[in-house]
Amino acid sequence: MFNKKVPVLSFVLYVLSGILAIYTIWSISFIYSYIAGQQVPFSGNEYTVVNYYMANAGQYLVYAITFFTLGWILQKFSPKTTKATAEVEELSTFNYETVPQETEETVETDHVEEYTVDETDDLVK
Repeated sequence: MFNKKVPVLSFVLYVLSGILAIYTIWSISFIYSYIAGQQVPFSGNEYTVVNYYMANAGQYLVYAITFFTLGWILQKFSPKTTKATAEVEELSTFNYETVPQETEETVETDHVEEYTVDETDDLVK
């Protein structure tokens, strides 16, 4: 479950989404305490109160949702493995003991044939 690889950009978008979500919650609680502390009645001032919430907290909520959605989409449609990681995995599982070792025997040849080329570009022994 924890072995899934998350692309770096998705991780950054998730972190930004979390930060903005925390800021949104903090902003909403601050606005609520501000309105409650000032004794501003909601009735008659509905537009002003809703506008205050939307201007100070709503946009950050929308950004948090957008960043999270973009990170999720990027994670879903990113390739699972790349060619480079597949090659690394293949090399890490390669069994080097099965490769035949080179021997230090040298093959000596006393017989050397010489060839010449005649006018017709044919090899002649």
